[in-house]
Amino acid sequence: MYKALVTWLMAILLNTDIADRKIPELLSQDRDYVTLSGELFGTMGWDLPDGGRAVKALADAAPGGAFDPKRLETLPANSLGYRAKWHIVRYKFYGLDWDVAGLRVRQLLERTTTGPLLILGHSTGGEIQFLLKESSLKNRLNGRSIGWGTGGPAFLTKELDEKFGERAEQVQSYGNYPRVDRLRARNAQGYISSKYVGPLNPLKGNTPLDVAKAWFRTEDRRRPQFKQTLQDMEHQGMVEHRARLDREIREVLAGNQYGIKPDDVIRDLFSTMSPPLKGYRRMAWIVGSLDNGHWNPIPETAREWNFAKRFRQENSDAAIRVLLIGAPLTHYGHIERPKQLAAVLAGTARWLMQ
Repeated sequence: MYKALVTWLMAILLNTDIADRKIPELLSQDRDYVTLSGELFGTMGWDLPDGGRAVKALADAAPGGAFDPKRLETLPANSLGYRAKWHIVRYKFYGLDWDVAGLRVRQLLERTTTGPLLILGHSTGGEIQFLLKESSLKNRLNGRSIGWGTGGPAFLTKELDEKFGERAEQVQSYGNYPRVDRLRARNAQGYISSKYVGPLNPLKGNTPLDVAKAWFRTEDRRRPQFKQTLQDMEHQGMVEHRARLDREIREVLAGNQYGIKPDDVIRDLFSTMSPPLKGYRRMAWIVGSLDNGHWNPIPETAREWNFAKRFRQENSDAAIRVLLIGAPLTHYGHIERPKQLAAVLAGTARWLMQ
């Protein structure tokens, strides 16, 4: 067993070395964006020591594959490939008890970590690092930023929509969203519209819709296929609907039995519109070539290209980079090529921490 673990660790060191050398080499180039070739990308990464069999066994034994992630703590590191530790942080907000999956990610980091921090977020989760930029974690973040298919501060999304004449259509579309206390369900057709189906998708089908339906059949019992209306509208910076949301929040909370004050909730509305752009030293935006909107055939129209440009304008002495993975990765590249992407992220993190 230990011989196998040593062999696995040596494989990691070898493959990590490739990423550790090539990624900093690319990120040292002061250009609008740099491209990691698909061929080189394919050589990066490492396998788990047991090929993921231990985690698969947990999922297979659970109804619908929805196993309790705390059970990962029971698996030995030499089988799992890492040591799993589950933290639960409870706190009060709006007068209610919450866990860390609620509104305070920050408290988890303060209570369970020490030393320098690098927060990586994907898509909507990418905004978390910007919201924490001026928090009590500021010194530990030390002007560093990393993103994979990342949503930037919402006001930049609004700026970009306006720049390319897409804002009016977006505002109209969000006007059809359900009331703030109702969930916006996702479906296979929406998966297609978002162009999440690419050639590297692990589930196959004769058409993109077949692939999307296969995805939903596989994930429906493990992954809630919805997004909160409020979360989605804040992510897109839909301040044009602020009055509507204000009204709906007051209607929903009127006379509520928990004593939640509507004004307290409304005060936090669109906090994604206020993070500062200044104060960064090193920043890396990583994106797949088929990540619709985040990257486009014309780079100057892509989010990552434009977001990086705005941050460069506000941080003239900072090293701000866009790393394009030249493989056909969509927004779900962490599912399409997980081990290769993990190596790229690890190599980028090392460059950022220099």
